[in-house]
Parts: sequence; C-alpha cells; structure tokens
Amino acid sequence: MNTKLVGLIVVAGAMVATGCDKKEEKKATPQAPKADAGKSVMDGVKDTAKGAVDGAKDAWIATRDKAAELMKPAVDKAKTSLDELTKKAESLDPVKKTAASPLVDGVKSAYSDLTSKVDSMKGASADAWEKSKEAAESALKAFNDAVDKAMAAMK
Repeated sequence: MNTKLVGLIVVAGAMVATGCDKKEEKKATPQAPKADAGKSVMDGVKDTAKGAVDGAKDAWIATRDKAAELMKPAVDKAKTSLDELTKKAESLDPVKKTAASPLVDGVKSAYSDLTSKVDSMKGASADAWEKSKEAAESALKAFNDAVDKAMAAMK
C-alpha cells in the first residue's frame, strides 16, 4: 500500500510540475484553487486505502469461511454418530432404553449446540472469530464426550 501511495504522490507531483512549466501567456481565466489539487490527491489516497481495506476484508472472510467449511466433515461425522446412537438406543430392551434415554437426549442437545456454534463461526466478526472458533471446537469435544458416555452406558 505504501508503494502505491508513494507512486500516487510522485505522479501527482509530476502533473503539478509539468503544469507549472508552461511559459505561454494566457488571458486571465478562473482557476481552481490549489487546495483542490491536494484534495484530489487525498481522494486518490483514500480510494487506494479503501481498496486495500476491502481487499483485506475479503481475504479474511474467505479464510473464515474456509475454516468453517473445514468443520463440516466433523459435523457430518457427528450426525452419523448421533443417528447410530439413536438407532442403537431404540433397539435396547425397555429397561435399558429408559436408562439410555436421558443420555441420548444429552447427545442430541450436544449436537444441536455443535451445529449452532459452527454456524456462528460462519458469521463471526474479526473480533469475535477466535472466541467463536474455540466455542465450536469445545462443542465438538462435548459432543464426542457425550457420545462416548452414552455408548459406554448402552453396552
């Protein structure tokens, strides 16, 4: 960005310098105040800076979305585990099924929390990104722990 800014200033300086070298006499015509030349240079600098900021923002959004996309296989695997656990719980005898029901409900709740946290990652601001990512990772661990606990209880 600094090289663009320096280049812009050099070009603007060259334009001003070449305009001052003219030795032809002209009739008095109204001219724009010199402050306008500075203003147009500043407008160019602002536009360049805005372009750089927009580019950085787009790059960050792409990185954030990629990270959220990388969580998708873990969420898909979690859904498969939930389906298998639910199916196993339904096939238990009535006494074990009653005992396993709260554990299965806990796994379902953990899965819901996981999907919610991953969805939050997708829309997280730069300031909230790290916290959102950690929350999704924590929710995945909690889900896996709940599945392990439920599976152990259903043996």
